This record gives sequence, C-alpha cells and structure tokens, in this order.
Amino acid sequence: MVEPLNQVECATHGRGTQAFLCQHLIEESSLEFHRDDPTVENPYPDAWCRACEKVRRRAGGWDRLDPTRAPPIRLVCGHCYDNILLRHLSAPRTLFARLRSVFTRPPAGRPSFKSVVHDEAVLVASRRARDRLRAELKPRFIAGLSPGERLMVKAPFTTPAGGREWMWIRVARWQGPRIHGVLDNDPVHMRDLKAGAHVDVLEDEILDYLLFRSDGTSEGNETAVLMHGER
Repeated sequence: MVEPLNQVECATHGRGTQAFLCQHLIEESSLEFHRDDPTVENPYPDAWCRACEKVRRRAGGWDRLDPTRAPPIRLVCGHCYDNILLRHLSAPRTLFARLRSVFTRPPAGRPSFKSVVHDEAVLVASRRARDRLRAELKPRFIAGLSPGERLMVKAPFTTPAGGREWMWIRVARWQGPRIHGVLDNDPVHMRDLKAGAHVDVLEDEILDYLLFRSDGTSEGNETAVLMHGER
C-alpha cells in the first residue's frame, strides 16, 4: 500500500494533499496572485497576493523576512486551494487584469496570461472530473460496471526526492473515500513501484479518470488534453 505524504485534515473535504496560500487569498475574493506554474512534481505551488509579494520583494526573499512581520501563510487542502484560486481567477476585476496583461510583459517569475488561463482550465476540468466521479461513477462502480467496462483514475505518488508523479490506477474496490486498485504503468521516478502493484489512494487526490466502455469508446482524461494535447 502506498500512502500519500504531505496530507492535511480539512474540515470540509476530509483528508487531502496540503497546500499553502496567503491569508488574504483565503479571506478575499478578487485578488491577483503570484505562484509558479503547476507541474507534475508540484501541482499545488505556494500562492500569495500582490500585497504579500511587495513585502517579500522589500525583504529580498521569503527567507529574509522578519517572522514578526511576515505575511500570514495558511495551510489548506488541495481541493480548497483549487476552489480559492478559481474564485480569484473568475472575479471581474481579476479577469480585467488578466486581459490587460496580454499587452504587457509579465514580471520575471510570474505566469503569463496564457499560462494563468491554462491553469484555470485544468483546475476546472479536474474538479469537474472529481465531481463526476463522486456523483455518478462511484455509485455506478459500487453497484457493478457493465461487462467489458473498466474504470481508471489518475492519482499522485510522492517520489523519493519529495516531488510528485501522477500514475493511472485500475480501480478494483472503492470503500468510502479510499480507492483500491492496481497500478497501470511503471513510474519513472519510483523504483520500488511497478505496474501491477496494489495501491490505495484517496478520492480527493484524483486528478482525472478514464472510463472504458464495452464498445471500445472511452470518456475522461480531459486534463491531459489541456496540458499535453493527449487523448
């Protein structure tokens, strides 16, 4: 069994991957924010608002901040992280700033307009996939899929270097929030795992799903289409 690391207990979503946001992003609703582009290794990069960025720049970096004057950083789960950033990305004032950024060169270290919009689309697609899994595919799987159908989910695993690798799992059992299944592919960065290994993951950690039907068609994997042009 592979237990996801860096977990946090959320009052709203239960146990999930931890992420960090400044308190202003959590409490307000239409702020521009700074963060690195999400990657496979780090899907929830730290994010903070413009006011916190000014404090960071004046100090010369996070590691040089006076702890008594440092911006308030809060721990949240990955699901809350997605919801909070989507709230800011979809606010009218933030949308205007993003449109304006098309005509200006973004400061070093900030995502471009294209990448911010792209990030939003991936977050929306992933949340939509999790919602469909919980509302429709979970009860359908528990009741029993039709002959020839199979369900797969894409979930994160922590690498020895502390990063994250996303892999496909063929679902075998679904008990409460925990999904039990068989790894469908060999990982690149984890030598102790191979295709065919039995693993457990949490449904809140799922990035996407694939449902293969008996007629040879499939649905899902929309995040890969957005991120890599895969199908």
